[in-house]
Amino acid sequence: MVTKIVEFPFKNALNHKINEITVDMLEAIVATQSNQSFFHEIVNRASHLFQHRQLVEDSLWFDFIKVYVGLPINETMLMRIDETDELPKSVIAIPLGLIIQLEEICGVSIPISIPLDVAATSDEEAARGLMYNWVHTDTNSLTRSLLEVWHNLISRHFYPQISEALSEKIISNPKKHVATLCETAAIDLTVKNTEKQKRMLLLTALHMTNTFAENLADVTEICLEDGDDRSVDEISDLYKTTDLVSLYNWIGDEIGFGPIFGGFEGFVDYCRSLLNDHEFRLKEEEKYAWLQVIMLNTDLEDFYNGQ
Repeated sequence: MVTKIVEFPFKNALNHKINEITVDMLEAIVATQSNQSFFHEIVNRASHLFQHRQLVEDSLWFDFIKVYVGLPINETMLMRIDETDELPKSVIAIPLGLIIQLEEICGVSIPISIPLDVAATSDEEAARGLMYNWVHTDTNSLTRSLLEVWHNLISRHFYPQISEALSEKIISNPKKHVATLCETAAIDLTVKNTEKQKRMLLLTALHMTNTFAENLADVTEICLEDGDDRSVDEISDLYKTTDLVSLYNWIGDEIGFGPIFGGFEGFVDYCRSLLNDHEFRLKEEEKYAWLQVIMLNTDLEDFYNGQ
């Protein structure tokens, strides 16, 4: 269990304290919007309200959480191995409370990133502070996740990675434990993001394999790779027999992200969960029907071996 967010003995760019709102912070927020002609005025107003809250000592625990603006979404990992390592100058740390204030004023949820210590999600004991994954999200999503964590804690729905004793300390003084709150929210966001990726991959695989199975000649011919001399009818006959094994392999071969399901066993479990998802059945009627066909095509021995 996580009883303390351990800081490494050397200087860590992620651990610095925000002492004031700077022009660089405000400019980084403004830069997230394409229409910047007036947005800077709105950001200034949000800054005034945020700073007033600090002056009258009416701060919220959100105000003590650092988020990062200006990070490319394709940036996935950050190494922290010595004190010479620094964040890029284009990446600015900003109090979450400031951009929540901004959203409260104008309804804009800006893209932000938060670091998640790799050790926090490891099944094995690992030293902290060596490596971080960036979790890319936005103001609204992070706020909702943090509030969900807070609600669960005060409702005594504890998290496995947080001891009951630490939970009580967080409830009594959340400002002192924002690192744990944020880390827990980051883990939840990572899980939700993974679920979105799984659905996107499976929906794509269902759509394409069904398209090929339906013998749509123009589409199939466009998708054929150079050197593939199979006829459209041959391809159609092949895809009509699509089962879970071939569907799983299609994702791995054509898109390359099969491991996200945690192997074939996880893939089977995920497909079964969608077949029991009433919302998925209503929203994706054709894909739901095709997935049922794929299930029927699947040899029972293969199916149970995948469970």
